[in-house]
Amino acid sequence: MILELVLLLLPLLIGYGLPPLSRRIETLLTHILGMEIYLILVLMGASLTSLPHWMEQLQQLWWQTVVLAGLILFFNLLGLWVVVKIVKRSSISGASSTMSFASASANSDETWDNAEPEASAGVICSLRSALLPVLLVVMGIALGEACSPLSHAASSMVTLLIYLLLLLIGHQLRDANVSLKRLLMNRVGVSMAVAVIISSALAGICSMPFLHMSLAASVALSSGFGWYSLSSVMLNNLLGPYYGGLALCNDLAREIIAIMLMPFLFKRGIPMAIGYCGATAMDVTLPLIRRQGGIAVLPLALCSGFLLSLASPLMMVILPMLAR
Repeated sequence: MILELVLLLLPLLIGYGLPPLSRRIETLLTHILGMEIYLILVLMGASLTSLPHWMEQLQQLWWQTVVLAGLILFFNLLGLWVVVKIVKRSSISGASSTMSFASASANSDETWDNAEPEASAGVICSLRSALLPVLLVVMGIALGEACSPLSHAASSMVTLLIYLLLLLIGHQLRDANVSLKRLLMNRVGVSMAVAVIISSALAGICSMPFLHMSLAASVALSSGFGWYSLSSVMLNNLLGPYYGGLALCNDLAREIIAIMLMPFLFKRGIPMAIGYCGATAMDVTLPLIRRQGGIAVLPLALCSGFLLSLASPLMMVILPMLAR
């Protein structure tokens, strides 16, 4: 277990320790990472066909996705609602500027409650992007069904690709050029990340009777925070193709729900809208957050998204090993 933990964390740490490269090379690495994620999703679909009675297992997977995604939605919004109440109370009592979104008018009620949604074009575009991984997995299932050797070799190929994936992800976190010390000074953003982590773990615990899985496996499945390209690959590698497929569906559902509910949640409280986006708040959903809330909320999105992006791979490595 210790050796596997080191082997999985080492590429992430090496990537984070690499110095920034030229912008041209960084752009190339970003494209390579995107293509690798697409390839892994296709291979994951192919590996699902190697499971015995895989059609029956897929039907069970969709039901478990509905249960897990529903519980995560409920507990995350409940935890983030508590953050909204605490921050509003602190603002009324004259909290320090570290509780605000930015150094300017971040504490105003207008910023908190009246973020106006803009045109729906960005939402539609984001929904299309979120559905692409589903199509890739379906393509992989078709390839795995047509080519039996591919379905049996897919898991081994994914294992090799995951090390490169973690290396590139670690370097991207470093290339984001976000100071961890500065992020930790944003008390609202840290509170949001902590609330998401704790409430997601509670959702995982409550899902145990429905998923018929161990505590560690259930909590691991709830700890992807929307980062489906990482959670699906990690759990596919550590627990098996079925767990990887469930993680993919669960975190994709989270991203799609976050995009659809964002205008509504911004009116209920900015931490609820940004926090439920999970790790995607610093990349995929960041443009939508910018449209809905303006520039003032971007520090919150970067802080929460970055901290959840750090927590997710750690939980994805440690918890599945405890589930064995």
